[in-house]
Amino acid sequence: GDYAKDVPFTKATDETGSLARSIDVLKQGAAAMDEQRWVKANAAKITAELQGVASLAEFGQRLVSGLVPGLGGGVAGFYIFEESAGRVRRVATYGLSEAATAAESFRLGEGLVGQCAQERKTIRLDRLPPDYLRIASGLGNAAPVESVASPLLSKDTLLGVIETAGFHGLTSREKVLLEELLPVVAM
Repeated sequence: GDYAKDVPFTKATDETGSLARSIDVLKQGAAAMDEQRWVKANAAKITAELQGVASLAEFGQRLVSGLVPGLGGGVAGFYIFEESAGRVRRVATYGLSEAATAAESFRLGEGLVGQCAQERKTIRLDRLPPDYLRIASGLGNAAPVESVASPLLSKDTLLGVIETAGFHGLTSREKVLLEELLPVVAM
C-alpha cells in the first residue's frame, strides 16, 4: 500500500529485472486506482453535504468545511459573483481568524480572488512571505506556503471563487479533487 517506495531491481537486464518492471507497472496502476477512489469518495461526501442547503452562505460554509480538511487543512473563503456590482463577495470562511485582514469583497482584477474572477482560471501562489497570512489554532499559528483561487464557472459564466491557503502545496490527488468538484459545485 505504500506507493512511494521504489521497486528494486527494475534496471536489471535479467529475469529479475523483468519481474521487477512488471511489479512496478502493477504498483503504478494500483496507485492510480487508489487516487481515483480517494477523489471519488471525497467528492461524493462533499456533494452529499451540499444537498438541501437553504442559503448561499450555508452552501459556502458546508463546501469549505468539507473541502479544507480533504486538502490537508488550512483556511478558505467562498465568494459569490455579484454581476451588477462587478465584484465577488465573501459569504463563507473556514478557519480564518478575526485578526486576519482579509477584505470582504473584491472588484474584478483586484487581488488574487478578483484576478481569478476576471481571468476565469485557477491562480496559484506559492512560497508565500511569512507576513502574508497566519493560520491559527488554539495551540499556535504559522504562515501558509500556498494559496489557490479557483473560479466556479457554469459554461463561461462566473458564479464565484473558492480560495484556499495551506501549509503544503496541493498534491496531485488534491488538485484532481478540486478539478472534479468545481463543476459539480457550480451546478
